Amino acid sequence: MTEREHEQTAEQLGAFLDGELAEAEAERVRDHLATCAVCQGELHELMQLVALEAPAPVRVVAAVGGEAAAPGQAPAPITSLAEASARRAERAGRGRSRAWVLAPVGLAAAAGMALWLGRDRGDGGGGGGGGTTPTAIALAPARGIEGRLTWGPAAAHRPYQVDRAGAPAGETVPLKVLAALEERGDQHGLGALAVLAGDGKRAAEYLARAAASPEVDSDRALVALAGGDAEGALRLLEGALALERVPNHRPGEYLMSYLAAARWNRALALRDLGLPRAAAAEFAAVAAAGEPGWADEARRRGDELRAADERAAADSARVVAAGPGFVATGAGLTVADAVAQPGLVRMYVYDAVRAAPDAARVRTLRPLAEALDRALGSRMVAHVDAIAGRNFAVRAPLARTYAALVAGTAPADLPRYLAALRRAGEVDLLLGVLLRLDEGRRVRAADLPEYQRLAASTGEPWFELLAAEQTAERARRAGAPSAIEAALGPAFARCQREPVVYRCARVAATLADHYLDGQRLGDARRVLRAGWALARSSADRFGQDLLLPLWANLVSMSDDPGALPLVRSYADEYRLRSADACRGAAWSHDMVAMALTNHLRLGQALRELAALDPACAATDPDLQGAFLRAHLLRRGGADADVAALRAAVATLRTSASPAERAVLDHIEGRLLVERSPREGQALLSAALAAAERMPPSDVLAAKARAYSTSVLVLEAGRTGDFGRALTLLARERRIPVPARCVVGVAVEDERRLAVVRDAAGVDHGVYAEDRTTPTLVSATLVPAELQRPLAGCTTISVLARPPVQGAPDLLPPELAWGYGAMSEQVVTLSPGHLIVHDIEPPAWLGLPRLAGRTVPPTATSLAGAAATPARVLAAMAGVGLVEIDAHGLVNAGDADASHVVLSPGPDGQYALDVAAVRATRLTSAPLVVLAACHAATAAPTLHQAWSLPDAFVHAGARAVIASTDAIPDAAAGAFFADLTGRLASVAPAVALRDARVAWKSTHPGDSWVDRLLLFQ
Repeated sequence: MTEREHEQTAEQLGAFLDGELAEAEAERVRDHLATCAVCQGELHELMQLVALEAPAPVRVVAAVGGEAAAPGQAPAPITSLAEASARRAERAGRGRSRAWVLAPVGLAAAAGMALWLGRDRGDGGGGGGGGTTPTAIALAPARGIEGRLTWGPAAAHRPYQVDRAGAPAGETVPLKVLAALEERGDQHGLGALAVLAGDGKRAAEYLARAAASPEVDSDRALVALAGGDAEGALRLLEGALALERVPNHRPGEYLMSYLAAARWNRALALRDLGLPRAAAAEFAAVAAAGEPGWADEARRRGDELRAADERAAADSARVVAAGPGFVATGAGLTVADAVAQPGLVRMYVYDAVRAAPDAARVRTLRPLAEALDRALGSRMVAHVDAIAGRNFAVRAPLARTYAALVAGTAPADLPRYLAALRRAGEVDLLLGVLLRLDEGRRVRAADLPEYQRLAASTGEPWFELLAAEQTAERARRAGAPSAIEAALGPAFARCQREPVVYRCARVAATLADHYLDGQRLGDARRVLRAGWALARSSADRFGQDLLLPLWANLVSMSDDPGALPLVRSYADEYRLRSADACRGAAWSHDMVAMALTNHLRLGQALRELAALDPACAATDPDLQGAFLRAHLLRRGGADADVAALRAAVATLRTSASPAERAVLDHIEGRLLVERSPREGQALLSAALAAAERMPPSDVLAAKARAYSTSVLVLEAGRTGDFGRALTLLARERRIPVPARCVVGVAVEDERRLAVVRDAAGVDHGVYAEDRTTPTLVSATLVPAELQRPLAGCTTISVLARPPVQGAPDLLPPELAWGYGAMSEQVVTLSPGHLIVHDIEPPAWLGLPRLAGRTVPPTATSLAGAAATPARVLAAMAGVGLVEIDAHGLVNAGDADASHVVLSPGPDGQYALDVAAVRATRLTSAPLVVLAACHAATAAPTLHQAWSLPDAFVHAGARAVIASTDAIPDAAAGAFFADLTGRLASVAPAVALRDARVAWKSTHPGDSWVDRLLLFQ
């Protein structure tokens, strides 16, 4: 282009930006701008002038190379770019000179700071047509958001810079630009600009209306991050990053750019979740793409995250390495260590105080105690001073013996030593010794009562929490899961009030592990969330390492379709933190494969396992890994893989407990049942028989029993042996199989089975392998052709395996049916009728008082503040009919089944929940009517039914009536009065069916009565 043509283009820039050029001229200007850095600079400066001199209320920040108006200075208004161009011409010499000076170092970057809205390509960037008027705006020289936008005009790199005074970051966009985008229907662009402006609410609205795309999802993730929802951001980014996981996919330049943006945003989400290693790895991947500006910033961010985590890990490792020497000598740990790792240092200070041979040694520990008190709000100085004041003529030999015990030399005469400690009243030494007399620093069962008593006498939360941990460990060894929760539940509640660094993370980890064993995912999530927050806020790296694999386990077990990105995140962090690279990688792949399996994406799960580095493939799976592989290899697995798994199972058997051996028999039986049916069924039957001989409270045995039953039932259905399927379902409930009028249902993975035994005792069944998602559509499980044979039945017993147990619409409401073995006769109840009503729920729940209930003179009333969970359960034990009129709540995020809200007791407990009911014994076998919303909602467990109705049946109730739906307060009284009146003359299933039909005859729109279920 000639100098004259260049000058002509430069003179047209103002008209170009105002949209006043004909299309041919505008196209020529665009072509020139693509190659001319000088004109790019001229254009950029023009946009700054408009931005700086725009009329109120628009506020615009200067772009790269520009000059913003001084604070408080109001620039003269300019109404068009042409006017701006004319004003600029008045200072052309200075302006042109500045443009030329900037050209070598910054014009390309400066041009990238302008939002270009050129010709409409047809899709409007977000759905909608539009004209051809180009619009532009200058952006600030630095960005105020950490994340990356994928919307092209705002995707270029600018350094991140925010005001440390805490003012909200945001760029104000001229109304002209917004109007142009509105006219074009570019919802994505409007959303991106709202993100830049810091208007999350408006950004979310625009992006929700934009045409669905990975780019839009990536930008929506920024809105979620700004709102503090890092998990939500990861869910949105899963789709945006899906192409990365397509085998052999090689994205083009455009896809590489938006994938890099999505990875950047994922890194921020991982960081916000407390997963620094995974975040650093994502930033490293962005840096490897080599994008100008973004690569350097990504490298810096990743290095900072990695270095900070390495420092935390090194601090923790250093304290652990120095701890034994510090206990022996009183030297080796510093005040800086106490500040960096206060929980770990506190543990070693307690031991060093015990091992100190004299008061002088104890006093040398005072600076550390002072640092701990400042960091933790503890009473370590008081403890050090108290021990320094003890009579060391008596204590010194006892302390030397303790120091030797810590070093590995047991007392020559342990009973004599313990007796001496008790006589001397050296409580702290006795607590330390009792903790070291069994392997793994566990208190012996015989010593536990004394340990609990001594811990309570100290008044120190540290020791009281440690006693709760020891109690729970003994309960675990004894196979008493309810005792685990009884010990750790109050301890965890105390941690919420009085956080104790290090100890509370261990309490949370042990309690969450217990909940995960029982597949109580909501309860595990509630505990892990609190424990993780404390471990992060206190820089408790040891606690984080305890909790991290539990988080991964939790999300891998969920059937929530959005859980997969969370599994990847926690599993990646675990892998990157693992000292054993191969074991960490194998475990990480297992977690992701488990999640994929739970979502019925079995082919992807197999590919995930195959993606493990061959150098690590020799790592033998643990019990969970073996179960996963048997699940995936039962069909179509290579012979070599099947043989390898059988060898791994054989190895695991050599050191397995009886319950673990039952699980291993199940694993091998599951693997072989379709390859070698006789051998597979024999192993499954052996697992089932062995598990049935073990206590019902043994969680592993319960899983072996439940999972073996599931496979055997489905195999019976697959081979057409419907009678055997019903027999197995009845055996699981420990009842005789009904001779007539019974329905059996089981689902697992893609398989489903429904069996009907009609009024004549003839069996019918449907087996299919057509499930593609874990979502349970219970209304379709018993098809019409199986319902027809039930026409002659007075009542219908339903034997359903979890998760079908408790589904509200398995059979039509016009039938008299229920879960369990239904009686066809009137149920004879024990004397006594208890009505629990007029509850006073805790004010902070915000629940309204329910309408008052009229209590018949023959019934006993338990109402108001007296209707606490403890008093209600006690009153239920001696009556035949119980009605509870109360609110019911269910929160899938924090609990696994519904609970009934009662009046709070002295301990603040207001929830009548599954655990409390299962721990009760209802000796009078009452019929229980739960007139509370959602009271029949069950947890998504697969090895046992976990709901309030099932808990009442487990506790001894003859029958339970409850709803999975909301119950309108205005209708509840009349309906349940009619229902309980009918129970005196007909079978419970008939009473419920007749009450439902009668109510709908006068209230045809009240579908809530269809959700009332009977459990018997």
